[in-house]
Amino acid sequence: MTLFLRPAAVEDIRAARDHYADADRRLDERLAEDLDRLFALLEAFPRSAPVVDGYESVRRALLRRFPYAVFYRFTEPDRIDVLRVVHTARSPDVWPGEGFNEVLRVLTPGGHLQFGDIANGTPVPPEAVRDIDLWTG
Repeated sequence: MTLFLRPAAVEDIRAARDHYADADRRLDERLAEDLDRLFALLEAFPRSAPVVDGYESVRRALLRRFPYAVFYRFTEPDRIDVLRVVHTARSPDVWPGEGFNEVLRVLTPGGHLQFGDIANGTPVPPEAVRDIDLWTG
């Protein structure tokens, strides 16, 4: 199985890595490692991620330590196309228009997209903000 990144997915990854690199270079490296690990898993076990409700050709795989979902589909028997790498905690109104349109394109009527967030009523110390293990499962 061969995995290809669509241009929108490449841009998603570039934006995510830039964001984490600005905060801490180690986070950028961890994100890249996690993506590489997930992509290798998908190449070995392409049907391991669940199908997106209403779109039997699209699957969604989640990263373990970062709030990102990888949307992909099979375009040939031995090819996986990664469509998007979407931050699951961002509001859709801050996505580039094309990004949200892609999500709408793959969702059928009655399908749904879930978002999650962390709520905290007290200030978070700077060292905790920089500790990715505190924010991810």
